[in-house]
Amino acid sequence: MPTMNVSREIEIQSPIEEVIPLIRRFEHWPSWSPWLCQEREAEVLYNGEQGEVGSGYSWNGSRIGAGSMSLLSANASSLRCDLNFLKPFKSHAEVGFELKSLGDKNCSVSWSMESKLPFFLFFMRQSFERFIGLDYERGLSMLKELAENGEVVSRISIEPLSELHETDYIGVSGRCKLADLGPAMQEHFPKLGAALAESSLTQNGPVFCHYRVMDPIRDHWEFTTAMPVSGDGEVSGVERGTRAAIARCAHIRHTGKYIHLGNAWATAFGWIRAEKHRQLKKHGGFEVYLDDPAQTPASELRTDIYVPLK
Repeated sequence: MPTMNVSREIEIQSPIEEVIPLIRRFEHWPSWSPWLCQEREAEVLYNGEQGEVGSGYSWNGSRIGAGSMSLLSANASSLRCDLNFLKPFKSHAEVGFELKSLGDKNCSVSWSMESKLPFFLFFMRQSFERFIGLDYERGLSMLKELAENGEVVSRISIEPLSELHETDYIGVSGRCKLADLGPAMQEHFPKLGAALAESSLTQNGPVFCHYRVMDPIRDHWEFTTAMPVSGDGEVSGVERGTRAAIARCAHIRHTGKYIHLGNAWATAFGWIRAEKHRQLKKHGGFEVYLDDPAQTPASELRTDIYVPLK
């Protein structure tokens, strides 16, 4: 069977002795797991004395599937775990965490997995490695926040199916890797503000981002950062366009820091699969930023995710 290997690493501004219990004791995983955050209502059960070899936990949800994990070995700076998936298909993996001290108050955490795919999914190896890698990146980001700040600010709610109305906008387009999306958008916002100020147009809604291409396998993203506007007149230095009306969209609301928006996207696609909807890929997807980060605490920033459906 095809072998699958995934590994990701992050630096955390906390000492090893404060970070490793957050991994070793499975009761902490709901706070930073990139899967459990997608379905808070999923059944989670713990067994054994938490933190001790042989302890474990299991989960069962409609969107995140079912499985279990147990602690195989542990010392002051490393852990090995046994991972078994039951749904959506049966598979087994060995998971490891390696922590290295970077001084008295800092450490690095490496999260790795080795598994074998069922033979009938051999052609999906690269895709699985990429998607699990993205999950690991989200999880490590939340682990970092939990260790450094004591909590993870990322709350998700699934809203009723929604429509997007036709909207005139001014925008700035770009293409980049996922890691560069945030900095790229930060460069777009001042351009939009300057263009609006020099025109006779009026902003009539929250700023949004239209992802025209989302390709996590090739790590290629094409997008337009856009400001809804009304009125007539010329505008310079930016694009002028109209977002088409879309009758049906999966609608997920994320409250919290923008660095955790990937949790909302993962929830959206998991919900679409579980509910057996079909994505209308020609329209890509949308993020609508309901609050001004200059006036709203990061913990209260609301972002609506829309994924068009057939």
